[in-house]
Order: sequence, then C-alpha cells, then structure tokens
Amino acid sequence: MQETIEKTNTKLALIAGYGELPIELARSAQAEGIEVVTIALNKKTYNSLKSITQCYQYSPVEPYKIVAKIKELGIQNVTFIGKVPKADFFSNIHKLEPKVFSEIKNLSDLNDDSLHQRVIKFME
Repeated sequence: MQETIEKTNTKLALIAGYGELPIELARSAQAEGIEVVTIALNKKTYNSLKSITQCYQYSPVEPYKIVAKIKELGIQNVTFIGKVPKADFFSNIHKLEPKVFSEIKNLSDLNDDSLHQRVIKFME
C-alpha cells in the first residue's frame, strides 16, 4: 500500500540574511515543490534571490512590517537563515519601529544574539 503525503501549505516565507545558505534553501525548497517568498534583510540578498523567488526587502529593524507582509501573503511557514550583523540594525536605525525601540532599549546588552532573539520574539 502506497501512502500519499499531502502538503497542506506549500508556501514558505524565507527571511534571509547574508550568505549562500538562503539561496541553497530557496532552491532546495523549490525542488520539493514549495513556493518560496523571500523577505531579504539587505540589498545584496535581495539581488541574489529576486530572480528565483518572489522577493521583498525590509530592514531587520522592521519586524512588524515583515509580519504584516507575511500575513498579507497568507504564509504560515516561516524560516530564518543567513547572517544578520548587528551593524545592519544600527545602519537602519532611521527605520526602527517605535515598538521595537521600546523593547531594545531595555536589553541588558546589544550583542548580536540578544538583538536577534528580541526580533524573533516580536515576530512570534
């Protein structure tokens, strides 16, 4: 008896930082029949993925806008991959959403891991 695996949601939001891993993940997912929508967190990643996925670019300090776009597109599956240096947070400080600022200012330190974990909490 052969079982058929049904994919209930074949769309993936790929929140992508720097590096080759976002490209590899996008291609692997597509090979499995999964539609990939990229939220690029920098221009270089956007340029690398826009020809192979539906692609949008946001700053890493705009988690509410990112979540709104993912909801607008009706995507339930989300993954993060690629490097997002702390410098990208501070170089985009002019885009910092007020709710994010109020949370970040309360962090005991501003290392990469602390910033990333806080942004992920917003997105959850």
